[in-house]
Amino acid sequence: KDLANGHSNKALAAFHELKQSGMKLVFIEGNHEFRIAEAMRGAFGMETHVGEGEVRIGGKRILLCHGDLADPKDYGYRFLHWALRNPITAAAASLAPPSLALAVARLASDQSRAYKSGRGERLTVLFREKAKRAIADGFDAAIFGHSHWPVLETVEVPGRSGTFANCGDWVEHFTYLRFDGNVFTLEKVDPVPKRTEPSKVSTPPDSRSSI
Repeated sequence: KDLANGHSNKALAAFHELKQSGMKLVFIEGNHEFRIAEAMRGAFGMETHVGEGEVRIGGKRILLCHGDLADPKDYGYRFLHWALRNPITAAAASLAPPSLALAVARLASDQSRAYKSGRGERLTVLFREKAKRAIADGFDAAIFGHSHWPVLETVEVPGRSGTFANCGDWVEHFTYLRFDGNVFTLEKVDPVPKRTEPSKVSTPPDSRSSI
């Protein structure tokens, strides 16, 4: 509990520091969070979304999407996602011992870890198709998470093109996405940082281009 509180305090302190620096904060709730977007709405001037949301940066229209519901055939997870987030379950969880609620949350988290179950490539295909639809609808970029599979590509649709990206993770790939107001780059840091400047990372074999 103390360790968890320590991590939470560090995260809140980091949010405060970023806010004080003038940075806009956007939070996309994913499969590891339960009603966090609702709880954090307005804190630190933060913009929050459940699952996905649209932001505009540098004049570009960007879709941010966690992606845990991208697989329409993952019926078990989709049911679990619904069951854990409906109002009845939320009310019951508020009465349950914290240890039981934590155990259920961990079970849901483990069931949806795409990178552990070897579905990273399959989810990338699904994300790419969703990105194409978003770009056809007028978005300039579609950025995903969830699969923990770093990707940076240019995708083509009739009459226009846009960026499809996945940030990767801080567990295996140590990657993140950077946008300088004009172009996206996929960056990487050392697992144990030895320098202050991040190094570039090549995209995986299934990624067709860099932006």
